[in-house]
Amino acid sequence: MPAYKSQVQEAYFNANRSELEKNGVNVDAWNKASKGMKLPEHVPTRKPKKAKKHLRGVRSLPSR
Repeated sequence: MPAYKSQVQEAYFNANRSELEKNGVNVDAWNKASKGMKLPEHVPTRKPKKAKKHLRGVRSLPSR
């Protein structure tokens, strides 16, 4: 069963209830699943992982 991840998401769902229900989202089910939960105001964003440089087997050029 779905549950809100933040207070902002809960506010958005309830403010746009009619539009979301046209798209098949049951807002009442989300409200029921999240009842009594202590939600953070915002969910922290994830930073993308940096790609590791693959250096194994790579030789540096000889200096002249």
